[in-house]
Amino acid sequence: MNASPLSRALEQRLKPLVDSERYLWRRKIQVIGFFLAALLLPLLTWIFWKNGYSLHFLWLVGMGAAILILLLSSFSAKHRRIELSQLARRVEREHPELQATLLTALDQASGNKPLSYLQECVMHQALSHS
Repeated sequence: MNASPLSRALEQRLKPLVDSERYLWRRKIQVIGFFLAALLLPLLTWIFWKNGYSLHFLWLVGMGAAILILLLSSFSAKHRRIELSQLARRVEREHPELQATLLTALDQASGNKPLSYLQECVMHQALSHS
């Protein structure tokens, strides 16, 4: 689909918000992953000690798990699809003075038809306010 210049400009203005959403998603996955790893650590230590394995091997397993958690969280955040309309709703909830301008601009920008004068005014207002 060929995006209009106004649509691309609006998406460019929302890019910092999309990037921060991805950053927060990556951090959430890391916290959950490391929390689960911390819960499993005593169990793994007991299993290694009971079976006579060296605890140095446990360190290697722990480091491997940490690297795996970091890689998975980065991959997941990079490929996570973020809806601009949900992001626009949140922005408008925090900034009621926008009066649904951002959502309207996103709706107008999603079509393939050329924009009318009023639609372009809405787009310009949303762009200047974002």
